[in-house]
Amino acid sequence: MNSARRNKLLWLALLLLFLAAGVLVFLSWNNKRQAEATRDQAQQRYQELVRQQGDSENSAAAYREALSAWQNWQGQGLLRERGEAQWQQELRQGQQRLRLPGLVAERLPPRETEKLSGPRWQAVPMRLQLQLLHEEDLLRFIAWLQQPEQPPSQLRRCSLAPADATNANSLLLADCELHWQRIQLDKGKT
Repeated sequence: MNSARRNKLLWLALLLLFLAAGVLVFLSWNNKRQAEATRDQAQQRYQELVRQQGDSENSAAAYREALSAWQNWQGQGLLRERGEAQWQQELRQGQQRLRLPGLVAERLPPRETEKLSGPRWQAVPMRLQLQLLHEEDLLRFIAWLQQPEQPPSQLRRCSLAPADATNANSLLLADCELHWQRIQLDKGKT
């Protein structure tokens, strides 16, 4: 019996050993799974931080670039202080220089195009109605608007029609929308 009891104890010890090995395998597998999950979370957080850092570096670079461009424009005299009255006067001078029969300029409500801290761009829409002798007058007026000494502007649309549809020799009417770009330095000062 001693031998039978010994065999039972040996089988019991072997069973306990396998059970302990199974528990250790399960615990190590569970620890590995938790470590992988923690590593994945850390990797995702790291990628998010890298993306955020890249965004902030891009924003800072864009701001530095805009500031540099603004300082260059100021150095070149492109950011002269121009009020609406001066802009209207320059339009009248352009009309006289180009010998256009008529010009009516109407200011529409301004729109902010880009918000930054400090100076910001502002688009001031204007409606221009021109009387022209022929189509080339409109092209010369557009070319005059695009000269560097003129304030930055964008011609948004322009339509051309005869002033009198019954008379072939009548003047042409151009109806244009122009966005005069200006920098808003602070409240009340442009």
